Amino acid sequence: MFSFKIMIIFVLLKLLPNESKLVVMFKKKFIFSIFVVLILNQIYAQDQLVFDNRIYRDNIHTVQIYRGGNQLNAPVIKFNSDERIILGFDDFDQDNKDYYYSVYHCTYEWNADDLFFNEYAEGFDMNLIDDYRNSFNTFQKYKHYSLQIPNDDIKLLISGNYILSVFDGNDKDKPVLTRRFMVVEPSFNIQAEVKKPAMNQFRETHQRIEFSIQCPFKIANPEEDVKVVLCQNMRWDNAIFNLPAQYYKGNDLVYNYEKESLFPAGNEYRHADLKNVKNKALGIADITYKEDLYHFWLEKDKKRNRIPFSGDEDFNGKRFIKLENNEDSDIDADYVWVHFSLECNQPFLGSKVFVFGELSDWQCSPPNEMQYNKVTSVYESSMFLKQGYYNYEYVTLDETKGFIENQNTEGWFVSAENIYSIFTYYKEQGSRFYKLVGSKNINSIKNL
Repeated sequence: MFSFKIMIIFVLLKLLPNESKLVVMFKKKFIFSIFVVLILNQIYAQDQLVFDNRIYRDNIHTVQIYRGGNQLNAPVIKFNSDERIILGFDDFDQDNKDYYYSVYHCTYEWNADDLFFNEYAEGFDMNLIDDYRNSFNTFQKYKHYSLQIPNDDIKLLISGNYILSVFDGNDKDKPVLTRRFMVVEPSFNIQAEVKKPAMNQFRETHQRIEFSIQCPFKIANPEEDVKVVLCQNMRWDNAIFNLPAQYYKGNDLVYNYEKESLFPAGNEYRHADLKNVKNKALGIADITYKEDLYHFWLEKDKKRNRIPFSGDEDFNGKRFIKLENNEDSDIDADYVWVHFSLECNQPFLGSKVFVFGELSDWQCSPPNEMQYNKVTSVYESSMFLKQGYYNYEYVTLDETKGFIENQNTEGWFVSAENIYSIFTYYKEQGSRFYKLVGSKNINSIKNL
């Protein structure tokens, strides 16, 4: 959109008629002013708060958010419980900063709702992150910041979707990062299964979610009052929103769709073990040291869309920050360069290729984009990652439609293991927000 506006400006300049020098000068100055405003708007828009998982500053790395106890936990906690949301991130800048945070209640579609802070939280709407430590004995120096929610400064009063925003100083208009998390009050019961699709064209490539919601009372207007969201491995880019009940059975809402609740099954994720710089783990071709940093060279990967399914265990695209034989990896783990390569006889026409997973925030952006080497017929990419164990895959991004898919790089196999999450939201009569009243996780291989 921005480049289109710039193009229009240049077209206008070309179309200026041969008028007096004064008029021409005025028009040029006017159009130049518009040009400057558009550039400033574009720069400012990059820092605008979005209700998504996003990093806004190049100095911020390895943002993690999860339910306390295990890094692999989804960021979902029970309302009025002892469970805590854990946020951690690294700052490469050496100067001391005052990072503050706020939380925002969202709709079930992750949009801003119209609730005031005191309607969904108790305490202060801006709080300082005062838990930070310097990295220890690392080549890449950083400060590690940590935060738990709820805490002494803020308590959440209602369930639902939340955005945690961290910003520089006490200016909310300078976001550093945003992360989604959820608070559930499990009053609606969910029964679910993962099944093979009945339709032949999807039977060996997709997985179907069949489920029902057992409501504790009769819902007067279920199409408006109850909303359902389906997620595969806690990814939001391919989540299914606004799936209505197929039919009602007493107080139960039944969702036995054949097509509407389908997900491409994908494949098991590839892995990269970066925990030890002295010993090469499986899949590491070489480890080198250059200019005070270690480099992990992964073995060349091949496309798997025509290779039989193998069924290796994985973390469903997640990462686990860990330095081998170390108990404090938050500050002891170093950053290393990781070099990815994907053999491909011909480049994908009309599509870009990316390294994808939690290591990329489940997004396709320049840091994880691959470039095609015509000499070696290999897609190549390098990422600066904190030591640990990483899952990843290769995806293509259609440059016209903006559609992310992995069928041509990884293949789709119905036997692949995936974790599906079903979230149920309910809006009481006269209420201005949706409660999160049920959540259910199901493992595909236990049902298929």
